Amino acid sequence: MPEYLKEENFETLRANADRLNTKIGSATDEIKNSPQGSFNRFVFLDAQDWMSSEQITELWSAIAENGQLGSRIIFRTAGASSPLEANLPPELIAEFNYEKELSAELFKQDRASIYGGFHLYTFSGN
Repeated sequence: MPEYLKEENFETLRANADRLNTKIGSATDEIKNSPQGSFNRFVFLDAQDWMSSEQITELWSAIAENGQLGSRIIFRTAGASSPLEANLPPELIAEFNYEKELSAELFKQDRASIYGGFHLYTFSGN
């Protein structure tokens, strides 16, 4: 069970609920329209399975432009392989390190059990 659903954590969650800020819109637009360095963690679940090459490129370009060096990006995929190598231009994918071994280990720990892959990249800015 996730920590936020455990009864013993309810009061902590309630006490901090006012710190939440809900936004409806595109993650790409949010990243693009935020100050440089605003983000250092990104969680995309399986959204990229449904995106075109152009949309994936726009998303990862926004991360490269506004993410902090060392940012971690995680996502799941329906298939085992990452969609980035086939969809991002070489100069853009070169700015990210694919943590292949750690991704495989984290995939083994993924409790969802409906995805084919789990992927972790770090932004190196190379």
